[in-house]
Amino acid sequence: MSVETTLDELALPRVVLVTGAGATGPEPAAATAALAVLLADAGRDVGIAVPVVTAAGEGDAEVITRLSGRSAQEWQRLHEALPPVAAAERSGVSLEPAVKHALRAAGTEHDALLLHGAHGLLVPLDARGGTLADVGTALRYKGVSTGIVLVTDLAATALDHVALAAEALSRRDLPVVGVVVTGVGTEGALERAHLQSLPRLAGAPLLALVPAGAADLDAATLSSQAPAWFSPDDWWTMSS
Repeated sequence: MSVETTLDELALPRVVLVTGAGATGPEPAAATAALAVLLADAGRDVGIAVPVVTAAGEGDAEVITRLSGRSAQEWQRLHEALPPVAAAERSGVSLEPAVKHALRAAGTEHDALLLHGAHGLLVPLDARGGTLADVGTALRYKGVSTGIVLVTDLAATALDHVALAAEALSRRDLPVVGVVVTGVGTEGALERAHLQSLPRLAGAPLLALVPAGAADLDAATLSSQAPAWFSPDDWWTMSS
């Protein structure tokens, strides 16, 4: 398994599910925004969607739109920062079934769709327990090429989060395309050891190292900096 790779070395599927595996807050949204910018710069017609947003203020779709300069759709919005089922119950709203999200993604007119999972891989998105992983399974069943990008950080629990996510995906025959690491600063021995271990645990290469504070950038700055995040040659110099 290659430890590192670049986007131009990958044959990305038509639908890429991007979701946190340990990384929290706005950082996974920053990773999705950067990925959208790089794909668009490479000539791909990129769509971005977030199946379910639960936020009282700025939600992940708004973060992605702000950072990428490209409109990210919200397919369903609830206005409490809670897990979707709890937010829906408190609001008296019915959640759309996960299979509907899969059908909508399958019908995209874009040649690449980034489906951002704001709540992780296995958190229920509907009242019947449908998850982002189930969306991926339904897409594959319909013959839509689908893969997953796991977004993590360099916290002590990162390896465990990625390993558990990769195991859950393997059981569903859903391929991991790669791993993006967020919150990166000047790294020491522990962080470098994590970066060496992540590809083996994920069964997929490192795609990018996204620096700490990326979610606070403006679109122009992110667009200018993102190529270095996806370039292995720049990883150990970009934050020094």
